[in-house]
Amino acid sequence: LTAIDATNLKKDLQHCRNYLKSDYKVHVSSESNVPDHCSTFALSDITSKCWQRNCDHDHDQQCDRCELLKITLAKLRAFIEQYQTDTAVCDRLLYRVQQQVQDIKEWKAHLLRTIHQDQARIDILHNLDSETVMIQVDWAMKWLPVKRITLPKEEYLGILPM
Repeated sequence: LTAIDATNLKKDLQHCRNYLKSDYKVHVSSESNVPDHCSTFALSDITSKCWQRNCDHDHDQQCDRCELLKITLAKLRAFIEQYQTDTAVCDRLLYRVQQQVQDIKEWKAHLLRTIHQDQARIDILHNLDSETVMIQVDWAMKWLPVKRITLPKEEYLGILPM
């Protein structure tokens, strides 16, 4: 692997990370022609009729940054297969890359669900009338402080007994 290839690979991975952390959320909508950005299409389950919704538009476009992620991960696999001569090390590296690819897909799915859930909450708030109330319970806010209160003072301050 040349230094230029390694630098380009790192740069592309950083671009993909930055895209998922910032701009991906802006591109997601319920009527996008990009399959990765269409929340209706991406959240539908083709195996279950209960969880399917058909889109009234085609998914005939591609996002160059989503494609960059796929291309970069494919390049990473190809570099490992091309330059790693030890098959055991190659298999371990490919396994780790596959796990990381799965983690990235799960992160992207989490972002998509979060965006969709936030949009549903906004829709509910817009449809509230003067006689309706929305109660939102966030259990993390309730339980995390309780744990902090129940800790001994030494543990809370980070002082470990000898």
